[in-house]
Amino acid sequence: MPTGLEWAGLALDDERSGELFDEVVTESAVAWEADPIDPGLVGAMLRKYHGLSGTLIRIATDRDDAFRLAAGSTRLVKCSPSSEDTEIVDLQTAAPARLEFSAPWLPVQRVQRTLAGEGQVLFDTGGRHARVLRVLEFLPGRPMSEFDPTVHQAMLAGAGSSSLRAARMATC
Repeated sequence: MPTGLEWAGLALDDERSGELFDEVVTESAVAWEADPIDPGLVGAMLRKYHGLSGTLIRIATDRDDAFRLAAGSTRLVKCSPSSEDTEIVDLQTAAPARLEFSAPWLPVQRVQRTLAGEGQVLFDTGGRHARVLRVLEFLPGRPMSEFDPTVHQAMLAGAGSSSLRAARMATC
């Protein structure tokens, strides 16, 4: 049975297969270089587009630059990396925005709109793609990785059930 690469006309030992792999991981942003954003720039954009100011506290994440903004109420501020296509981030913004109207009872982060009513702000820092600034409601809690599944089965099942309902409502 031919493999996916063989269907594409490439032998597994073909040197082009390595190039194809590199192209796929680059286009999908699986391979990405960290390009941390200056918190001063984030603060200036928050003031300009959201009318917000406060203390930005960096949160460790796998891809985005993320900050907790303490300004009256707490918010989550996310800036996409310049290696990530803005269409992917558009979907990440659109899903919770849709749930706000189709399933307001679900406990998901709400998108905080800009002063102009937009869900996100695109800006250029000279990378491969524009970066995207998003502000979301901050939901306090602990990362799921900190929970012991043998002890917290009901809580994890509830989280899974909520995730499934959110996915179903977002695609309706």
